Amino acid sequence: DMIINADVISGTGNITLDAGNDLDVNAAVTTGGTGTVYLTSVSNTTIDSQLTSDTGDILVEAGSNLTQDAAITSTSGDVGLIAGSTLAQTSNGDITTGGDVLVSAGTDWTMAGDAVITAAGNVVGEALGGDIGLGVINGVNVALSASNSILDSTSGSLNVSATNLSLVATNGLIGGDDSGNGSPG
Repeated sequence: DMIINADVISGTGNITLDAGNDLDVNAAVTTGGTGTVYLTSVSNTTIDSQLTSDTGDILVEAGSNLTQDAAITSTSGDVGLIAGSTLAQTSNGDITTGGDVLVSAGTDWTMAGDAVITAAGNVVGEALGGDIGLGVINGVNVALSASNSILDSTSGSLNVSATNLSLVATNGLIGGDDSGNGSPG
């Protein structure tokens, strides 16, 4: 396991953290300028502290489960979260960027009802083998695809705000209540 317990800061350079098993980020990872942040693990990745870049991209890739429990912020870089299995964004798991966002889960992608993704560009999200549980997504072009259903994890909030929107639920439904949102269908 690789555990990050002290801040990792680069003025303008790239930061790469590559774990042979689990990766736990418990302290801030920050880079400026065009520096990129690349975090990868063979197994599970947990983001418990903020990831920040300026114009560089941020990519987090987990071979198995990925849990985002802290903000990911980029001034204008792209942000990507890729999980081989489940991807979970908690109430603290917001993404804010001036660029684009990609979220890909091998099974389910679940956002807490108050988790927010805000992109000045496009947002593409997929649950390759399960459901998407939607919190709040704001982007120009938003395309979401689930092999099962796209569910509503919020309680009364608008889920998606976009100029152009594509929702695909191959084997399920779109807009049904998630049993965790307080007023299940």
